[in-house]
Amino acid sequence: MNPVKIHVTQDRLKELINYDPDTGVFTHKTQRGKTSSIGEVAGCDKPDGYRYMSVEKHRYVAHRVAWLYYYGYDAPIFIDHINGIKSDNRISNLRLATSKNNNTNVGLKKNNKSGYKGVSYIEKRKKYRAQIFNGGKNYYLGEYHTAIEAHKAYCNKASELFGEFANYGITPEEMEMNDE
Repeated sequence: MNPVKIHVTQDRLKELINYDPDTGVFTHKTQRGKTSSIGEVAGCDKPDGYRYMSVEKHRYVAHRVAWLYYYGYDAPIFIDHINGIKSDNRISNLRLATSKNNNTNVGLKKNNKSGYKGVSYIEKRKKYRAQIFNGGKNYYLGEYHTAIEAHKAYCNKASELFGEFANYGITPEEMEMNDE
């Protein structure tokens, strides 16, 4: 999602809404017509996973409003949700990111059949293939007897290529539980 300039100041924002940085929840400070009351949660979740809210007749994604509210400036670049949950707008879950960083921090695709990011099953060979894409280049990481082995190879390369923006699609704790 491309950054959209916010057309309101931090001071004005704080006159209109409250933001709890620990929960990421916004509430109205003022009555807004007949549809919302003072203290009511602001915004709504949309099918794309993001939370949206209107501020002075402009619609924004809530994470950009949170950034302005908390830090006092409109982020000039992308804001990434660290845990990958697009509606989790706790300030500790938000960080500045380039477009590339933001795109690397995506979870498991819906059409994935192996259950592990970066892993596909090769029916003909009865093995799991690990691979990762970066900068238009495909890195072949080998074939493995188990999906978990292949996924570990993917995770190692993702850490090397993407650093803190690597998203493994499954946590190390979940991998350990699957190992048992």
